[in-house]
Amino acid sequence: MRTHIPLVANTPEPEDWRCVLACIRMVLQAYTPEHDKEWSELDTIARHEAGKGTWFAPLLKYLSDAGYTIRAIENFNYQRAATEKDAYLKEIYPDTWEWYRDNTNFLKVVDTFPWLGEHTQLREATREDLENALKSGETCMLEVNHYALYEEKGFAPHAVLAYAFDADGVWIQDPGLPAKAEQHIPWGTFMQAWQPRSITAISI
Repeated sequence: MRTHIPLVANTPEPEDWRCVLACIRMVLQAYTPEHDKEWSELDTIARHEAGKGTWFAPLLKYLSDAGYTIRAIENFNYQRAATEKDAYLKEIYPDTWEWYRDNTNFLKVVDTFPWLGEHTQLREATREDLENALKSGETCMLEVNHYALYEEKGFAPHAVLAYAFDADGVWIQDPGLPAKAEQHIPWGTFMQAWQPRSITAISI
């Protein structure tokens, strides 16, 4: 397991939806700082839309092209999403599908989904999967409910980077806002916040 990942903070309003991009910058700064990008460059790669969440796929393809190994475990069929779009979102996220359609760049990046599908085990990830990935030295980008992560009420999908664990919890870098470095989240709290149960394991 790694003992440290540099923290990159999310950007302030109105561009404070760059948590995924911030996680990618943390990975780049930790492993290959020569490949780090300015926000504007990552915006272009990610097809980022101001005020909207960002799907992982284009950025992961960029990492892959830069020599990284991408290994995802997720109960999300990227091939079906690429062709069925809204209908698939409604099936997989019956309670929140409109949020994902209206508040993310989903429709701008679905053409990159088949590539990510080729690197994805189509099943729900488990705590054992996460522990094994971290033990092997992979860094894991995870989607969580930001509110539940800090035991608050509400729903806001958010990307964080996990880099280590122990018997009591998981160590993450949270780009925020506000950014929170080296947070140790107890397992019980983390498992409640970790929705959907997916792992994007990154190594080089």
